[in-house]
Amino acid sequence: MLGRRSARLLAAGAVIFVCRVHFIGQPTRMNSKEPASAVVAVCLSGVSRDETSLRLSLASLHQQLMQPARGVNFTVFSWFEDDYAEASLAREFMPNYPTFLRRNALEYLPPNLRPLTDSVLEEHGLLSRERIVVNTLRMLRKLSGAEWLRRYAEGRLGFPRATLVLRARPDMMLMSVVPIPVLQHSLHDVKTSSLDASPGAISLPWACNARGLIFDQFFALSPSRASSVLDDAFDVALSLVRHGEQIYPEAFFFNLLKSLAYEIVPWPVCMASSFSKDCVAFRAALVSQPSGIGAYTLDVRDPFATLRADYPDGHCQFPSPLTDTEIARARSAATGLFYRESNL
Repeated sequence: MLGRRSARLLAAGAVIFVCRVHFIGQPTRMNSKEPASAVVAVCLSGVSRDETSLRLSLASLHQQLMQPARGVNFTVFSWFEDDYAEASLAREFMPNYPTFLRRNALEYLPPNLRPLTDSVLEEHGLLSRERIVVNTLRMLRKLSGAEWLRRYAEGRLGFPRATLVLRARPDMMLMSVVPIPVLQHSLHDVKTSSLDASPGAISLPWACNARGLIFDQFFALSPSRASSVLDDAFDVALSLVRHGEQIYPEAFFFNLLKSLAYEIVPWPVCMASSFSKDCVAFRAALVSQPSGIGAYTLDVRDPFATLRADYPDGHCQFPSPLTDTEIARARSAATGLFYRESNL
């Protein structure tokens, strides 16, 4: 069995990836009285680990991403295979943002978006494959599902059409304000979007060209490009797996973008100093609540911990690990949530 590190080599004959780097201008702020000319579709997909971590993640999106951005409208789409998690998301976002959930579209879903249950995996001959392979395929299927929800809601339900599509996972807690990489020149001229103007682009906080890796847990791309990346990803990965290839998620996405001739547009923030000396720190944590009666001490993990362990050779410049202060902040937020609910 190949390890996670060796799994980054996906297909033979890959061409050299040339990354053109430029920055997108800073956004104006939200709650402007002028009509918003930019719409960001926030697409959440993945495993909701527990109620506490989901609520912390959603609250951080609102506080660190949405609330600080004036002149921007938001729509929200979620692809969870957990009705309770989607109900929590609806309570958090529906009062303020147009929101569309997987459970609202079950009768309309195409057959290719059915969940990758054990029986479906067995149909594809994948049930015995390594855990990282199966989990990556499930993650890619959910990404495709969230993108399908966005297109369906915009095309059939009258949701405002997105200027930008942002992918986030439901267990990531943003620890700092995140500027939105919407437009190169002005929020009031959507035709100047650098993500639409380029042949293909994706905006993300971190990449390592030396090892062919990108940060796939939080990224943004134009709606015209989202379908090709997010729809193709599962089919490409499935084909590789059927031919005996391993897939390491961060390397898989790097090579997929390379094959589509995409460029990487750095976020207006950075997780490491490799992009620009002018970028500001982007900090995030993966959070989950330990199981057990009365457990409310949050498990706080570094989103780069696995990458840092798998690629220790110094070719990739990683952000600094989470500090004790940041971990304490996340746990304090979880404890406060626990006590507030206990006193209701």
